Amino acid sequence: MDESFDTAKRGVFAVGTLLCCSVAAFELEVKWRKLRARPEINISYFKAHECEHASGQFEKFVRDRKNISPAERELLNSISLKFISLIRYGENVTLQGLGVVQEDFYSVIADERARLILGESPYRLAYKASYLQAPWTMKYTKLRVLEDKRKKFNSSPTHKSVGFFVDECEEYGELAGPEYDELKTTHPQAREYLHTFSKGDDKEFDILQAADAWAFECRRRLNIHLGQYPGPPREQFRILDQSKKIFIVTILDKNNLRKIVEDNEPGKPLNLDKIMEMEINEDIKFRV
Repeated sequence: MDESFDTAKRGVFAVGTLLCCSVAAFELEVKWRKLRARPEINISYFKAHECEHASGQFEKFVRDRKNISPAERELLNSISLKFISLIRYGENVTLQGLGVVQEDFYSVIADERARLILGESPYRLAYKASYLQAPWTMKYTKLRVLEDKRKKFNSSPTHKSVGFFVDECEEYGELAGPEYDELKTTHPQAREYLHTFSKGDDKEFDILQAADAWAFECRRRLNIHLGQYPGPPREQFRILDQSKKIFIVTILDKNNLRKIVEDNEPGKPLNLDKIMEMEINEDIKFRV
């Protein structure tokens, strides 16, 4: 898991999740590392925001990052597509996304009671809801990927729960662990699917860089959906969508936020049980 958010409390605070077994994660990491090391790329880490704005590791690909030429933009875009394609072709990788509309969030928490329930930033809510999205997916897919492996290799599934590995966000990272621990004790419907929790630096771990790349594309697509950015969707999102890697993208807007406030009390653990009770429909993407 990793997050991507617009600054100045506008746009979307998005969390991107790669749901996969450990073997699939390892294979993706190996391919990611090899791509980073290719002579024409040669970067220490891939960060989608830096690639888009020619900052950090990507400054070397442009003459002036404030005036990126069409040829330089095409080069940066081609590099981004190469990394996204690794996710597209990764076996047994499922993508989930969740976005909190930041203007709606800060509007709602202008009320003191709402602020005491939701917190000062969207981070807590976005991650907690995303923690529940993964077991919800497992609940409704009935471990299809693992079952397919069982049929193919004539062996029993060995994984029935989710171990989370999240980026240690500099600004909000200290909230991630306590929120996860609280989740396991307050959401019995999800508890059986919840396993380990750990954090890492997305500049050091390739699998977190892949989650960052997905979170970035998810945020951009949600902003287009909300009319915050002009369309059409980027090629990066389109190829992930067409390859059927994306299982669900959820939006929490003002109506959702107010309902959460109504269903909770200040000083008590945030209860999001209704996420585990969602029903699958034919068009689940951008479910509000």
